[in-house]
Amino acid sequence: MLKKSFVAVITLLAFVVVSVTVAQAQGTQPPSPTYVGSDKCVACHSAIHESWSATLHTKMILDPAKDSKAILADFDKMSSIITDTKLLYKKTDVVLTMGWRYRQRYILADPKPAGW
Repeated sequence: MLKKSFVAVITLLAFVVVSVTVAQAQGTQPPSPTYVGSDKCVACHSAIHESWSATLHTKMILDPAKDSKAILADFDKMSSIITDTKLLYKKTDVVLTMGWRYRQRYILADPKPAGW
């Protein structure tokens, strides 16, 4: 009888701990991460930022809203180049570019294929 009571108390205690943990986790969701850019880093990491600024890594992720030359592709010719995908998008859909010179990828505001 004592063993059954002990198991019941432990089970109840475990249920309470899990319930409280889940309730706390649901109430405090962290904000969604966003890309802040290198300008935010320089305030605390000036030496690292200065060293980084002298490399080609500065061109790897660019914001086309800040730099009109960030997008290298000619979007007028894209429909004839892209033949194996249903994902056709416009230059205005691009929020960030990733890559430089030889290969560039585009991060879109809403990357859903047509028809979704």
